[in-house]
Order: sequence, then C-alpha cells, then structure tokens
Amino acid sequence: MAVFDTERPAVLDPGWGNRWPNQAKRLLKGARWPLAGTLAGFLALNVALPQPPVLVVPVDLFAAGFVLSMLRAADGKVDPGERRSVLVRGLRLMGEALPELARFTLEIFAFVVVVQVFLMGAAALFSSPGIASVSIRQILAHGWMRGGIGTSLLDVILLGTPGMIPAFYLSMHDGTRTWRAFATAFRAVVENPNALRVFVSALPVSIVIGMLYLAVGGGLVAGALAQILIGMAWMFLLLYGYVFSAEIFL
Repeated sequence: MAVFDTERPAVLDPGWGNRWPNQAKRLLKGARWPLAGTLAGFLALNVALPQPPVLVVPVDLFAAGFVLSMLRAADGKVDPGERRSVLVRGLRLMGEALPELARFTLEIFAFVVVVQVFLMGAAALFSSPGIASVSIRQILAHGWMRGGIGTSLLDVILLGTPGMIPAFYLSMHDGTRTWRAFATAFRAVVENPNALRVFVSALPVSIVIGMLYLAVGGGLVAGALAQILIGMAWMFLLLYGYVFSAEIFL
C-alpha cells in the first residue's frame, strides 16, 4: 500500500540550503525520542552483534525504514489532524509500507550476495585460495568495539550510496519497483547534484572517523566516541535524505 503518490523528480527551488536546516530541526523536535531510541539501539546492536557485509543490508534497511516512517509521521503534511503520538503514527505508516520495505530489502540483499560471491570467486581465481574466505568483517573486526565500528561504517556506506535513500523512499512509500526507483533516484541526483553533496558528505566523514580510531590504536573511550559520531552521520543521512526526497518527489 502506497503512503503517498510520486511523479517525476523535481529540481529544487532556490534557497533549499536555508530551508533544510529548519525542516530538519522541526522533524527532530517532533520525533526526537523515537529517533534517539532507534539510534541508541542500532549502535548497541552493531557493537554487541557485528554483522558480516551481507547481513548489514537487511538490518540497516529495516532500521532506516523505521526512521523514515518516524520522520514521515513527524512531518506536518501527513495527517495534520492526527492526535496520536509520533511513535504510533510512525508504526502505522511503517506497517502500511512493510511489503514494499521487505521487497526492496530482499532485492538489494540478493544483489549484494551476488556481488560478494563474484568478488570471492575472483579472489580465488587470481589470488591465493585463502583470500577468498576473508570477508570485510574479518578484516575490520579485531575486538568487539572495532567490529561494531566496522558494521556502522558499512551501514553509512550503504545509505550513502548516491540514490539509495531517495530510491528507498520511493519504493517504501509509493510502491515503485526497486530498480525503477533507483533509475528515478539517479535522475533526481543528476538534476540536483549540489543538494545531494550536503547529506552524502556524511560518508567520507564517517570513513575518516573510522581511520582516526584505527590510527590511535582503538580503546574503549575512543571506540564509544567513534560509534556515536558515525551513528550521528547515519542519522544525518536519513534526516537530510528524507528532506531531499520529500522535496524532489512532489
């Protein structure tokens, strides 16, 4: 069931750089507790149970779907007369979009599996046999905190892929098929490159944070700080990705 209708992507009106911070502040104020709880739980899950790259997809996308639903519930354009809490409205919106969320997640998951199998096969053919059995998680995860940071970085990389959040927005809330949603999202990215750079900037920032953590030799305090900063980058991607998508898909 589609939560709202979508047509072709629009070109952002001038002044979006001034509008977006105010819109983001309003959304954060309206959904601050559900978002804070989601972020805390998501980071705790990454630290307690670091996921291999292939499992990052379902965990990350379902958490992202929950966040987008909360932001949509906090948006005054949806059910302006609704008196129930943002959490209740967000859960209703997510429930309505659950089939689209599951389909999008399954298709991206299948694509990532195919890519990983291909890379492992290529490693087996062109390198020593042992390389094929080494996953990204095994490279990153030496210790539980470092494993959690590696998982959080993969989460940001997935959502920071150009067009990922707009495509997810379309698929989840308009019922657009996954690859058609990506084609439309890519068109939106091409037509609005300056605005895209604002929230995609979270990707290189997160990578730098992870590299600095490794450079200082790890540690509990440094690891906790790195997790929080990368988690904030993850939430920043979703927040500005929502604002971006809601404005270009009229």
